[in-house]
Order: sequence, then C-alpha cells, then structure tokens
Amino acid sequence: MSIEIIDMCIQFSPQFNSYFHHQLKGFYSTRPATYFINVEITNDIVVKGDMQRLSQVESLYVDNDNIHIVGYVQDKISYVLSKYNHHYLIKINVDSTHQAEIEYVLSSRVFANIASNHHYLILHASAIRYQTYGILFSGPSGIGKTTLAKRFLEHDPHTTFINDDKPLIKQENQMFSVHGTPWAGSDGLSSNISNHLDIIFFIEQGKTASINTLSNKEKVRYLIEHTHRMFSKQHLDHYIDQLNVMIEKVPIYLIITSNTDQDYHVVNNFIKEIKNQFIHV
Repeated sequence: MSIEIIDMCIQFSPQFNSYFHHQLKGFYSTRPATYFINVEITNDIVVKGDMQRLSQVESLYVDNDNIHIVGYVQDKISYVLSKYNHHYLIKINVDSTHQAEIEYVLSSRVFANIASNHHYLILHASAIRYQTYGILFSGPSGIGKTTLAKRFLEHDPHTTFINDDKPLIKQENQMFSVHGTPWAGSDGLSSNISNHLDIIFFIEQGKTASINTLSNKEKVRYLIEHTHRMFSKQHLDHYIDQLNVMIEKVPIYLIITSNTDQDYHVVNNFIKEIKNQFIHV
C-alpha cells in the first residue's frame, strides 16, 4: 500500500506509531509507488568509503553513486540514511535511543527530498484552514505554533488542521496552495486536504501580542530558516525563484505572541483588516 500526496506515491511502512498514529490511512492509495522508504532496526550497520564530515553529528560518503548519511551519538553510529535512485533505506542502530523520533526525522528528510524533485516546498509550520483562508504559523519548535493554531479551533470549530508540522506548499503560476502530509508531529494533527495559501505568520515570543511588518530580506531569511531543504544543486535555482514569487504574492508577517488568548484576537482582527490583499478573496 502506498501513500499519495498530490502526484507523489510513496511506499512507506513505519516501524513505530508514535509519530504517525492513524493519519497515514488518510493518504492511502491504490496507485503504484514510485518512491520507496524502508526502515530497518538493526545491529548490522556497515560503513565504507571515504567519509566527508557534514556536521558534528553527521558524515556523508558515496558508494557506487549511492549517497549515505551517517549519524552519530557520542561518536557511535546511530543511523545510516541511504539513497539508491528512488529507493531510500533508513537503518537505525538497535542500541539507539529515541528510535521512533529518529525514524520520524529521517523519513521527513526523505520526504523533503522527494518533494523537491517535484518542486514543492515543506515549511516547518502549523497550517490551518480558517473559514476560507489558508494560514501558516511558522517558527522553531516549542515557539507556540500549535498553541496559536488551536486557539483558532477553540473560537471557530469549523477550523481544520491541514498539517501541524510539515505542510507541503505547491506553486502554480503566481499562486500557492498548502497541502496536508502524514508528517504532522507528535500530535498527528493532519488532514488529506488542501487550501490556497493566503498568509504566513512567523512567530516570536514576547509580553504583548502584536503584528510586525517584515522587509523582503527578512522574509527570505525566515523562509530559508524554516524551509526543509534537502535538494540537489539543480533544484536550487527553482527554490530561489519560488521564494521570490512567494514574498511578492503571499503576505508574510511577524507575530509577537503573548501565549494568551489575546494572540488569537490580534491575529483574527488583523486578517479581517488585510484580507483584501489575499489573491483568492
């Protein structure tokens, strides 16, 4: 059984349900898979080839044109992520802690790579459909994206979570749409639905809720910082072109949140004030 997201069909059966709950079922498809993600929990991890250090915790090596990323914890191999054309293999050391989290993080990186092959973007964000609007709240983990999105659900029960961690963004001409994916964080808040993307809010915390404008340079910086980027060099130009169109066509603002219900009222009133800027209104 494969999962289908827009035009991507992926065969993926996770070893753990901690992060996937039941939301995979909403994406099941009878179409044949064109991408394959396999996960193994094993004590048989063999690394060969010249290693290139990527960071303090990861190295890379190439074997017969196949790419392998090796992850370490305290200098011991924790996992290996390998790419063979459209086949991806995640090997997790049986002695590794947090195996479910490793599976989720690595499989989401694979999905980002697959999405980039189709020129889609994945933004670290909580995406909701509020009334007819597609809204993204983006920022680092723990900043309050889900909390703010849930406040909209509390005030309007017709609000729907599109995705609570890794929504997919598709560009068609000068317009963007946001789509649900099964990679939806620990709460699994996701739906197999799509909506036109009307506005993006980046979140920072403060004492009083407010909305701030951003320069184009700041918009690009925030987008790059929170976009999942795992693509080859040939996709880089297209990615840059997408960002340029996005900052021109999609309203992007900074929210200072107070972590109170005031945040909802400030954002909701602001949306009412600027909704005529939305391309789809």
